[in-house]
Amino acid sequence: ILGFRFFTREQLIEEDKEDTAPIVSLLALDELTPGAAKIRATGKVESQAEVNLKSQIAERVSKVSVEIGDRVSEGDILMLLEHTDISRLLSEAETNLSAVQAKNTADAQNVLQTALTATQKAANTAKSALLTTSDIQYAHFLGVDTDSNLIQKKEAAAFKLLGIENAGEWTAASLNAEKGGVLQLTNTALENPTVEKAQTLIAETLESLNLTKQMVDTIEIKDSFSATEKTSVSTAKAAITAEIATLTAKKQAIAVQQAANTKALEAAKATIENYRSQLKKTTILSPIAGVISQVSVDTSDLVSIGTPLVSLVNPNALQIQAFISNQDIRSIGIGTPVFIDDIRRGSISRISPSIDTVTQKIEVTVSLFSSGSLRSGEIVTLELLGRTSQSKGFV
Repeated sequence: ILGFRFFTREQLIEEDKEDTAPIVSLLALDELTPGAAKIRATGKVESQAEVNLKSQIAERVSKVSVEIGDRVSEGDILMLLEHTDISRLLSEAETNLSAVQAKNTADAQNVLQTALTATQKAANTAKSALLTTSDIQYAHFLGVDTDSNLIQKKEAAAFKLLGIENAGEWTAASLNAEKGGVLQLTNTALENPTVEKAQTLIAETLESLNLTKQMVDTIEIKDSFSATEKTSVSTAKAAITAEIATLTAKKQAIAVQQAANTKALEAAKATIENYRSQLKKTTILSPIAGVISQVSVDTSDLVSIGTPLVSLVNPNALQIQAFISNQDIRSIGIGTPVFIDDIRRGSISRISPSIDTVTQKIEVTVSLFSSGSLRSGEIVTLELLGRTSQSKGFV
């Protein structure tokens, strides 16, 4: 019996809860805000995410893939423009790039071969001057008349040219057997030829020539020199000076050619990138997910840069732009409720700080939290619940 009475009591409690539950019903606008000032206005529904796509090139429309009202995803193809000519020009540009690259490779081979010939000749001239200096040194500047400055200069020249150290007092015969240094560099220069390698080869040889020139310039021709020795020293000095001038000019010519080749290569690549960019512009893609609101061209139409092609909106992000009179603006504020057909759709989210000098009205933005069947571009009548002298705010 106790259990039965307890169960019955619980049942009664539940029944009592059901009897006392709040009853929810839709209230009319007047019932919701009795005495509130109602302001009527006309507004235009707009999308907060609206995109108007325009042509970026002058071409003919080859295909229109969408119609007004179609839903699209981001990245969908909306339209295609003719690209036959652009594709042809791109193919020609790619062929031209291959030709430029082939020419640059051939030029690099030719430059290196020319540099090799010039540096080999210059290195042999430097070696001849080194041997001549050694003969003069042994004949006139060793023993009592040892010239330490000449020994030092000779060591530097021999190290750069032949790759040997401490050769300041070596004989001509000993030096003649050496083939390292710059001489060795010239013999391996044709392996994997590049313009940079040619420039390095010339720079190294020029350094060797300058050290050799410093060495021979140390020798002062004396009366004790034989006529042959005098001629040998003078010839060595003149030959070294001439080789320096020749290689310097060659270095400058290579730099000019390399700059021209680099410029031609960059121009060829830039042309390709330009046509690729143009080709990309012939495919009109949707930048957002939305609904097509306008298609401005048809297949076969010729469009120019800036011609409107297609518009789309995000139907889930709508707002309304309306204008309120200067007198009514005092009765509203941020958060003012906005009704359409007696249904609350949103509230004021922005009020322009300035007034239109012609219409004497102020622009307001209504943020919608319930768009219902509203569409972008639609003109609607709004009812705004303004403040009265008794009201203190909005709910």
